[in-house]
Amino acid sequence: DGPAEGMVIDEETLEMMKDAYYEFRDWDKATGNPSKRKLEELNL
Repeated sequence: DGPAEGMVIDEETLEMMKDAYYEFRDWDKATGNPSKRKLEELNL
């Protein structure tokens, strides 16, 4: 149901999107955890 019904993205595109999101959030791409810099920025 809905406008995205049947749409699929390949694994390579998904990984590129995930990497871009992690970079935007300042998260480690390998672990998905916030970077040390991000934790310090948040005073954590």
